[in-house]
Amino acid sequence: MTAAVNMAVIHRRSLYIAQSGQTHAFVLNHQGLEHHTDSGQTDRGLGVSRTPAIRYYQDDLGTGAYFFTTTTPSENWQDSLLFADNYPSMDQLRRRLLNQAPSEFDLGLVQLLPGEGKINLIRPVARGTSPGKPAPQEGEDQPDIDESLVGREKVTVPIPAETEEPLGQASLEQAEPPKEQPDITPEEPFSADRQQESPVHKESQPVRPTRRETPPAQQTPRPPLSHLRSEPEVDANQSHARPGARRDDGAKSRELLNQRQADFEEKSLKGISAALKWWRNLKNGIQTFFRDLVAHWSPEGSEPSLSKGSMVFVAVAVPLVVVAIAVGVYLSRGKSLQYEYYYQQAEQYAQAAAMIEDRASARENWNQALEMVIQAETYRSTDETVLLRNQAEDALDLLDGAVRLDYRPALTGTLYDGIEITRIISVGTDLYLLDKAGGRVVHAESRSSGFEVDAEFVCAAGNFESGSLGEVVDIVALPINNPYLAHVLAVDAQGNVAYCGAGMDPIVAQLPQSAGLAGEIKAVTYAGNTLYALIPSVSSVRVFYATNSLFSEAPEEFFAGVDGQNMPDLNLAVDLAVNGDMLYLMKADGSLVSCEANAVGDSPVVCEDPVTTMDGRPGFEDQAVTMPESIFSEMLFTSPPDQTISLLDSGSGDIFQFSQTFRLHQMLRPAFGSYEVEDPTATAFYIGIDRVAFIAFGHQLFYAYLGQ
Repeated sequence: MTAAVNMAVIHRRSLYIAQSGQTHAFVLNHQGLEHHTDSGQTDRGLGVSRTPAIRYYQDDLGTGAYFFTTTTPSENWQDSLLFADNYPSMDQLRRRLLNQAPSEFDLGLVQLLPGEGKINLIRPVARGTSPGKPAPQEGEDQPDIDESLVGREKVTVPIPAETEEPLGQASLEQAEPPKEQPDITPEEPFSADRQQESPVHKESQPVRPTRRETPPAQQTPRPPLSHLRSEPEVDANQSHARPGARRDDGAKSRELLNQRQADFEEKSLKGISAALKWWRNLKNGIQTFFRDLVAHWSPEGSEPSLSKGSMVFVAVAVPLVVVAIAVGVYLSRGKSLQYEYYYQQAEQYAQAAAMIEDRASARENWNQALEMVIQAETYRSTDETVLLRNQAEDALDLLDGAVRLDYRPALTGTLYDGIEITRIISVGTDLYLLDKAGGRVVHAESRSSGFEVDAEFVCAAGNFESGSLGEVVDIVALPINNPYLAHVLAVDAQGNVAYCGAGMDPIVAQLPQSAGLAGEIKAVTYAGNTLYALIPSVSSVRVFYATNSLFSEAPEEFFAGVDGQNMPDLNLAVDLAVNGDMLYLMKADGSLVSCEANAVGDSPVVCEDPVTTMDGRPGFEDQAVTMPESIFSEMLFTSPPDQTISLLDSGSGDIFQFSQTFRLHQMLRPAFGSYEVEDPTATAFYIGIDRVAFIAFGHQLFYAYLGQ
């Protein structure tokens, strides 16, 4: 079985919608119609995938709105038809929605009005009739109506009031048209008289036994803010700010933000003044207390006096008491004031970002909002900060076209904090981690509760029966049919290699020497039974051909015979990857070099330096990809079926996935929920063919499942 769901929550004057499955949700307010659905038709519905695809939306309710849902919307539900002439009444909207609807049709309709938080449920009305018309006579065609709904009932559910007046909820059409609402601006508080004039009504629509499919509506849906979808759904023609909100230009929003900041600073200064006044009164009160206490102890008629010991005691005790009281006041009031300050700053930046059309300015404001809400959470974490943080992250994800990966700890225990993981290899149920700080390889085995570190595993610098190995600088996965049945090949800077695997001692060998300069190996990669070694100090990429994973032949130079004009600068190269005849190099500045071994032509190797990257994500097609703030530290080529060139941004933990033609496929952004990351600098990543992603931050290791 499959299912679809629409969930809606009202918070103040905003409607938040969570949607999963093939369904449709509409919000009609005074600004127009918003249509929310899975436009890419990639959501297979609940009951099919292990992880549900959830889409999130937010709409402004203003002074009133309609919210309606269905699985079979009519193609006539267009903004121009439903919003014709003016904002419709409930009866007008009901007639427009049911116009040319199929014989069997399910519709959930909610009218949202300013009020006291009451919910009015109204019985269904037969199609083609109205409450004022007589019911059909016997023998006439009548709809099937649930007998429990024949008697009209009105159910009132009280809802606790908030600091701002809430908006009521209801479902489906009303029996009588609502009273005409007075014109109320969002800034004007709702009076009690207006609230009593704003009932909300609910009823359900009758169902008929036959069924006829209705083509989906042609509305352009707003892209969702989601953490779980596998592909970002972005419409390039749409604004990336929050829909439904009235947007001014950047200057007005900045002016509004500055005014709010000035008001808040004025209130803060008044609060500080009141706190200083309270402090002076407390100090005077303590002095008066001790003076009266001494006078009470002194004999009548004598001047109050204290012994030297008592004076010393008072001199020490009074500051301690004052400091203790001050600390207690700070803990109870100071943190609250700091929390309120940062949270209000975050709200102001978020509101300004939602009103700005320019994407760069909107991103800057959302970043400021996220920074402020993180500061607020250092003093107190509340539902409001969590909601605002998620809103800012979702907005930034939408602007950047990023997909969130929900990471969780991969290891059952914790590694020593001196370990720095710089390479990850997954082989079946085994993990191999390169510890750059220790120049060794760490092995972990899969268990029911996670990966457990193998304390008996040895693959590190030392003298072994087969030879000596220096500090390991890189590791690569080996084909399992090698003579030693080793899982990984560890390489040191001098060209010594060790075949390592679980339950075996390292087998050390030495790579054949070339006739040229030796140099030190910085990184290696293995593909097609061939080892490629990057040696920047001598501007070389050496190619070692293997027979059954054993190296006996002298190496070749990948760039042999290449003239200076076509030779890329390898001094700044930090990593490499190989795909067939293609060699990819990544430089320290984040630029990429693509070189192809050319058997025909004047030059044996043709390079593009630097590579021109283009965006290929939905909604961002054919835009140049610029990543000025990214600090790339590792490159990985993922084998079929999902062939991608992936780059790790160590500053943010983002993973950029490019196609073989360097079109950006998607950007994977980390989310850790309640798990703490001690060092925010990402040091390694890995994506296996089982679509499990690993990422390391120093000695911490996390994993996440990629969306289907």
